[in-house]
Amino acid sequence: TLTSTRLNFAGIANPSNALLSDDGGVGDPEISPYFGDSTNLDAVKVLVGCQSLVAVEGKVRGDPMEKAAFKSLGWTIAKDVAKPRKNNLSLMGSDRFVLRIVKRFHFNPVL
Repeated sequence: TLTSTRLNFAGIANPSNALLSDDGGVGDPEISPYFGDSTNLDAVKVLVGCQSLVAVEGKVRGDPMEKAAFKSLGWTIAKDVAKPRKNNLSLMGSDRFVLRIVKRFHFNPVL
């Protein structure tokens, strides 16, 4: 049971870094801290583009886990567009880089 809505984003687990166990199976991947570099850019695009967050009166609302990841990755959301914050633009190489949210599945805490 979670007793707090304060979540900290630790980083991105890259499956290619998964550890092989002695029996030939694959163990848990190592978590790489995210420092705003482009090494995990595809994972960042998925995390900020495939989420249920909405902006209401200037505040981001939705699933606490998605909010924590979104905030830690340095992105903003407005209407149906997610884009990097001004200080995070060097990662994208352009101030015109945005992700358009095509379909939204709203967060349901009951599930």
